[in-house]
Amino acid sequence: KRFLLPLLIFCWPVLYLFRHIFVINGFYMAIANDFINLYYKYKVYLLDCLANFHFPLWSPSEAAGFPFYTNPFAQVFYPFNALLVLWYKVFGGYSSLDHQLFTVLGISIFALGLFMWLKLINKDIKAVVFAVLVMSVSFKVTEIIRFPNAVHSMAWYPWILYALTRVMFSNSAKEAAKSAGLLVLFGVFLCTAGYPYFVYYAVFLF
Repeated sequence: KRFLLPLLIFCWPVLYLFRHIFVINGFYMAIANDFINLYYKYKVYLLDCLANFHFPLWSPSEAAGFPFYTNPFAQVFYPFNALLVLWYKVFGGYSSLDHQLFTVLGISIFALGLFMWLKLINKDIKAVVFAVLVMSVSFKVTEIIRFPNAVHSMAWYPWILYALTRVMFSNSAKEAAKSAGLLVLFGVFLCTAGYPYFVYYAVFLF
């Protein structure tokens, strides 16, 4: 019971957006906008370089070029890249469908974080679950799946609120220190996820 409900919460966005990540009769719903040219191509280039133990220092693709690591669309320093590199090595590549799965998993992280945070401040588990199921697949959340870096930046908002709340509710300095460590970790995830707008908004939100 302890793990089943969080697992179901985590899987809910995947089930809701199944047409974006499961191929049915040879078809799936592709994400449009700049998803391919502005996000996927940078990501697959980064993963290919990292998988071959090379860090791309420079990108000549725009104007006179720029340091590749400063490109927010590639999420160069995002810790989850380590998992994507492993995926790239195991499956011999990284398709645009894989990148859509990565994007949807960002919503799953958001949903689980929202559940963990709301459960701290509201003991009515039915109300918490209802709020999470509705909010995690609301129009505003699903509308930004065309921006993978925005999704993964947003995903860490509730986790930071969770860590902040744990700090406030701590009964000892040791508990507060552990929660503060989580706060730093989630802050790193937010700052490296690659959407500067959401980092800026976070200053006012938190």
